Formats: sequence, C-alpha cells, structure tokens
Amino acid sequence: MERKRTFSPQGEDAVALFPFDWYRTMRLTMPVYYHADRQIWDAFRSSEVEQILTDTETFLPFTPLQILHYPTNNTGQYRQEAICCVLDAFFTQPALEHLEMVIRPLIETLYERLPLGQPVDLMEQLAIPLPLLTIASLCGIPSTTWPLLRRWSEGLGAGEKILAPYPTALATYFRALCAQRRKASKEHDLISHLLAAQIGGRSLEEEDVFGCIAFLLGAGAHATSHLIGNALWMLDEDKSLTVRLREEPALIASFIEFVLLLRCPFPAIHKKATRAVVLASQHVPANAVVTAWIASANLDETRDVRFSLKSPLARLACRVALEVFCQRYRGLSRLPSVPLRRVGGSRYSTVYGLERLVVRLREARRGGWLYPG
Repeated sequence: MERKRTFSPQGEDAVALFPFDWYRTMRLTMPVYYHADRQIWDAFRSSEVEQILTDTETFLPFTPLQILHYPTNNTGQYRQEAICCVLDAFFTQPALEHLEMVIRPLIETLYERLPLGQPVDLMEQLAIPLPLLTIASLCGIPSTTWPLLRRWSEGLGAGEKILAPYPTALATYFRALCAQRRKASKEHDLISHLLAAQIGGRSLEEEDVFGCIAFLLGAGAHATSHLIGNALWMLDEDKSLTVRLREEPALIASFIEFVLLLRCPFPAIHKKATRAVVLASQHVPANAVVTAWIASANLDETRDVRFSLKSPLARLACRVALEVFCQRYRGLSRLPSVPLRRVGGSRYSTVYGLERLVVRLREARRGGWLYPG
C-alpha cells in the first residue's frame, strides 16, 4: 500500500524505516538467505515462514525466556509455551474488561500531562510509560516505580538485545514481592496469580515467576509501546484517519490489525533449528539460528496467509489510547525538524518502532493548534 511520506531519509535509515521494497526483493530473489556477519539464516517468503513457525519439532524458540536459561520438561521442549499459557490464563476477557478500567484513566492522565506550548514526544510521554504503568498496576506495586521498571525493561530488551540473566536488582525486588504475596493469599494481582498457577500439576518455580515478569517487561512492554507509536505515526501520515476513527470508533480495532500487518512491532521471530533442514533449496544446518520475517511474509502476494502478534495487552492499550486520542484531538502533525529513526537503526532489527515521535497536537474540543506555530 502506497503511503505518503513527510520526509526523505537516506541510505540504511530509509530502508530501516520503510523496508517494504527490501522485503519484496528478498522474497523474489533470495527467499532464504544466510547473513554471514550476523551468522543468521533469514527467511522472507510466506511458505518458509509458515514452515518455521508451525514445525515446532524442527524449530525451537530462540527468545528471551529461552536465553534466560529456563529449564526444559521431560520431552525436551522449552517451558516457554507453558509459561505463556499461564499468562494467557490471567488475561481472560473479564480480566481485560477490568484492565480497561485501569488503563483508561492512566491514558487520560498521560494526555492531560502533555506540555502545552512546546513539541511533544509521544513515545517518551505516552507510548513508553503507559505499558510500564499498566504492568505496575497489574503487579500491585506503586505507579511511582515505573521509571525503575523502565530501566529493567530497557535492559531486558525485546529482540536481539537480550540480557541474560536478568538484573539482580529486578530479581531481588520481585522476590520480596513474591514473599509478600504468599502471606496475603487473597490478593488478585498478577504476581499472586503466578504463585498460584501450576504447570503439569506443579506450582511455578520462582524462576518461572521471574520469567513471566521479565517477559512482560521486555517483549510485552516493547510490543505495546511500539504498537501505539506506530499507530500514531500512521495517523500523521494520513490526516484523514483521525477524522474517520473519531466518526466511527468501531473501526479502531480493524485499524490496529492493519498497523500490525504493515508495521508490526516485532517483524521477525528467531528460531533455532534442531536438525539440518532444507528451506527454499537452502541447506540450513542443525543448531543454526533462523529468523522468520513475519512482516515480509504478511506482504507476500503469492499466498493468502497472515501472521499476527498475539498480545491482548498491546491491543487493548492501543485501542484505548486511540479512542481517547480521537476524542481529545483533531489530529497531529510531526515536526520535520526532528527526523524519524527506527529503534536499532537497522533493517535487521527485530523491533520495528520509533525512537522518538515529536509532534504538535490539535485539540478537538476548541479547534486550532494547542499552541502557536
């Protein structure tokens, strides 16, 4: 889909921000490619991406929970899927409906705090703090701790930048919280849920509880921040979208799915081959790291197969953030003097989002710019 660009980045910055032509070139000419410098096999075409994601015996997760050395079960499969199931059990539909009542006032407060009379960085002042404030609320800890959670989140990373093991300060902090929650068993926060959860009839080990928290602080927070940031970026590119979404708020959920299709926060997933395998006539050796480029596969015109981010928290936070934005503002306009830069600065970054999104906002209720200029 052709999109209007408000500036002209050059070189690698341009490809990193707008990788769609590169994806197409790779799908057509090198659908599976070995990148010697990164020592990674990249798969760009839908058929190979689907094979990598569905053949769970040949391709095992190569993600934060694995790199943090989580133990395997008796069949040798990683516990990551089981731990994710524990999180899924917490984010039920009733829980999400309750969480929306928590998130909405947080978002209202963040919008109220946006400074008037000067440029506003929506990443720094909205998209980044929101998921961390939400996680703090989920864990039953004071909202004032979110800057500390941010440091841990940035340390854990969300893609190729992964810290192993997690920071000692994080483990110490949440170990104390676990001890408090064990004494107050009637609490209904996330940590209490994790302490009461079981995998295969056994309670989660403390390492697993930390793993769930690390997963939320790393992948969960980054997915939410960049989904919101990418959605607002697209509202700047097409000014009519804000008007359409304000008039028809039921379309916001579909718009979010479009953002996930075109600018998914995690455009690629790392896997590790358990055996030698052939992908698009390329012989991939055992123990090789393989990257499935989901963002490229979703644009593959030869097949009608789509892959989407599974993150109810990110979708919920983005939906509410857009609902409140469209109610409060007529639109936004990015400051061209502050160039856009993708996180990581490379087309190969497995995080797709902006470092900064500096804009001017137009208020819906009074009309006109919130400040001159």
